[in-house]
Amino acid sequence: MTKQELRQYAKTKRKEIVNKHEKDFQITKNVLNNPLVLKSKNILVYLSTPLEVDTFELITKLKDKNIYAPRIEKQEINFYKLDLNNLKMNKYHILEPLGTDKITNFQDTVILVPGLMFDQTGNRLGYGGGYYDKFLRNKSLFKIGICYQEMLIPRLEVEEHDIKMDMIITEEIWNLQD
Repeated sequence: MTKQELRQYAKTKRKEIVNKHEKDFQITKNVLNNPLVLKSKNILVYLSTPLEVDTFELITKLKDKNIYAPRIEKQEINFYKLDLNNLKMNKYHILEPLGTDKITNFQDTVILVPGLMFDQTGNRLGYGGGYYDKFLRNKSLFKIGICYQEMLIPRLEVEEHDIKMDMIITEEIWNLQD
C-alpha cells in the first residue's frame, strides 16, 4: 500500500472508532499521568479536529503549564502561546492561535503530535503536508504521538525525512516496543 492509500485507509478506519469519548478520556488521563508531561514547563499541543483524539479537555487540565499550539506560516508550522478565546480557522479547517508569543526556546518542552497512524516503534503516518517533520527536524524535544489503539499498527514504511516519536500514548498502552 502506498502512503496515500494508507492515509485513505486510516481516515476510513478512524471514522469507525466506537466509544470515542471514553477513549479520549483515557488518553487524556494517560497523558496527564505521564512523568515527562508532569515535569515539563512547556507543552506543545495540536488543536484537535472532531475525528482526532480530543486535546481540548487535556488543554484545560494543563493549567500549570505553558501551552502552545501550531499555526501554519509559509509552508511550515510555528507554535504560539494558546488562548482558547483567540483562535481562527485555517485553510485546512483546523483552529490556530492568533497570538504573537511564539516559543523559540524548547528546553523543558514536550510536544504532543497528531497522526493518522503510528507504529509500535514510534513511526508516524501524518496527513501528507510534512509540517511536523519539518518542525521537529533539528529540535531537541520529547515527542509523544497521540492516537487511538486501533490506529497503532506493528510497522509503517518510513522515508528518510520522517521523524520518529519518542513515545506513543493511546488509551491502552503508552510505551514503545524496542
